[in-house]
Amino acid sequence: MDPYPLPLHIISREVSSKWTDALHGHFSTEEPNDVAAARTQHKKVLNEFTKRSISVEILAADDNSPDCVFVEDHAVIVGGRAFATRLGAPSRRAEAKPVHAALGERVEVVHMEGNGTLDGGDVLVLSESVIVGRSRRTSDEGIQQLEKFVLETGHSFHVVDVPSFSLHLISICTSPAPGHLLISEGWPLSAFDDVDAHIHRLPFSQSYGANVLPLGKDVLVAEGFPSASKVVEEIGLTPIPLNMDEIRRADGSLTCISLRFYASD
Repeated sequence: MDPYPLPLHIISREVSSKWTDALHGHFSTEEPNDVAAARTQHKKVLNEFTKRSISVEILAADDNSPDCVFVEDHAVIVGGRAFATRLGAPSRRAEAKPVHAALGERVEVVHMEGNGTLDGGDVLVLSESVIVGRSRRTSDEGIQQLEKFVLETGHSFHVVDVPSFSLHLISICTSPAPGHLLISEGWPLSAFDDVDAHIHRLPFSQSYGANVLPLGKDVLVAEGFPSASKVVEEIGLTPIPLNMDEIRRADGSLTCISLRFYASD
């Protein structure tokens, strides 16, 4: 199997000192409570990039923005351009400016207009297609603007409705390798009928494990969710388990803490 290529560059952001005030309530019964643990887990994910010689750009934290480490929500990068989003949670919109400025140093940036909302966590960019999830954070207006942006890149565009138990699309739907989707139980059986991919379903109790981050032949997976690791091994890749317990308490996952640029970008 040909795996996804390694990113050339990533943008991330330090964990806010107000971490314990981060939004939460979807993935854990525990509230974010340990800023030091969040910083340690964040650093370990970034180390997986640097040990593979991937360029890492780390923006300073905004200590007035508890969720600022979750940079993925602020943009969708496709075909050498970035779509700068307007987040669905009003309390997070102040995070956007430095992230969008950093993107502008590397790629053309197209900004959302009007009052639509879109979180990057609701968008899965594949080799030739883009899947967007309609959710409590992503509106129809936001989806329409993203569709225009995506179709200009030559990618196909697919819309699915995110189940109510999940905050975002890619919280419970990612792609460990080209031609494969890893999803949790809870999606309608027909949700991905028009996406050309083999579907791997995880048990509902393992839903958090459906968020994985491919790095070539290695795939970062959340520690403690063996069903995801098993799928990764079955398709011929190597799972790299990482402790995400504290990040999870703020509804975050492996992909949330970086924006990734590839050769085609």
